[in-house]
Formats: sequence, structure tokens, C-alpha cells
Amino acid sequence: MSPTSWDYWFSSFTSSGVFVDKSLKKFEFSVFETQTENQDRYEQLGNEVTNFIYSFLTDNLKLDNIPVPSAPKNVELSSFVFASKDFKISHKKLVLINGSGAVRAGQWARSIIMNNNLYEGSMIPYIQWAMEQKIGVLVMNTNESGENIEGSEDEINHATSVWQQFLGETVDKSVLI
Repeated sequence: MSPTSWDYWFSSFTSSGVFVDKSLKKFEFSVFETQTENQDRYEQLGNEVTNFIYSFLTDNLKLDNIPVPSAPKNVELSSFVFASKDFKISHKKLVLINGSGAVRAGQWARSIIMNNNLYEGSMIPYIQWAMEQKIGVLVMNTNESGENIEGSEDEINHATSVWQQFLGETVDKSVLI
């Protein structure tokens, strides 16, 4: 079953950003008889949420998707971050680090996005605020790591690689994390 067959989408980004189905019914975890089916559905919908947020970061907020390291030997075995176009030249910088587990760049908690709303569970409001304040934004992707991913073998290596690539020689006095 594809996620679209469950008819979910975000209702609005201008109001509450609640995850609802076509009848505007709020997301519910338990819709199948078995825990396995419900969990599989949740994981697939979670992947759709991640894809949606990635698109929102690039299409709506105009963040760049930048590989880590900057010139990976194997693009398929590399990670990435999102950064505002002015990040390197901004004197004030905001570095956002996602939570642990299944969440990816731009997310604090996938369960909050799906059960409450997009704004409570994602970094979108923080990114929008920073951009309004002319603060450069960098969104790490620490969970997009693995033993074969150069510079992102684990969460700590990802954060270290990103810091060295984007902030290693910074003399800025205002770096918000």
C-alpha cells in the first residue's frame, strides 16, 4: 500500500499545519487490526513527512541541499545538510540539530508532526524566524549517517564534519545552536 492510498496530507501551512486525511480527520495511529500493519503504515507516512519537509525547506524556504563532505568520493554514500544561501557570509548563524531516532533534517520529532502539527514538530518556525532576522541557517542531518558514509559514520562524526566544513574557520561571535 502506498502512502497516498491512505489519503493523508498537511491541511495547511498558514494555520495549524495538522496532518489530516481527505475528510479532514486528524491522523490516527491505530487503523489496522495488527500492530505490525499500523507501524508499517506509520513508517511509510513518516517517510512521506520527511520528503515533504525536505521539499518545503528547498522550495518554500529556499535552503540549499549541500553534500557532506563537500566533494564526496561516492555521492550515494554521502550525507547532506540544508543551509541558507547567506550562511557562509552571515555574521550571525543558527545551527539546528535534529533529534535522535527516525527524525531527519528539519524535524524535532516526527510523532509530534504527525500527532499534533507541523509547526510544533518541525524546525520550520525557527528557520523562518532566523531568516526574518537575517541570521544564516544551517540544518544538520545527524541521523543520515552510517558506517559507510564518509564523514558521517555516526551522528558525532556527521556533526563534526559539518562543523568543520561550514564553521571550522569562523570568527563570528554569534553562533546559535
